[in-house]
Amino acid sequence: MPTLTPEAYRKIQQREGRLEPQEFCEKWIPKLYGVYPGEYLYRKACILEFLRLLPQVVEFQTIEKNWKWGTSRDSYPKYLASVLLLADQMYKVREALGVLPKYIVEPD
Repeated sequence: MPTLTPEAYRKIQQREGRLEPQEFCEKWIPKLYGVYPGEYLYRKACILEFLRLLPQVVEFQTIEKNWKWGTSRDSYPKYLASVLLLADQMYKVREALGVLPKYIVEPD
């Protein structure tokens, strides 16, 4: 049985109740949109997913210009990481049931 190291425990404690946008996108955007990190339209697919999860809360242009989710926790709204944790749990259930949605991201 694997041992939980002190470093791993601290990492889990720091992440409890939140999921970072970059980690969420790396996990779910390929499954939901069929676009992988580094590919054309990947960032747009991430933004579209954030908009889908936060309807009428934020606009595309705000995310595109102001959120820098690979750099610092202060560069996107604090509520986002909690919302993404809930979405992650929802998608895990939907994936297990075989009803994970498939979305299309269109080029501009």
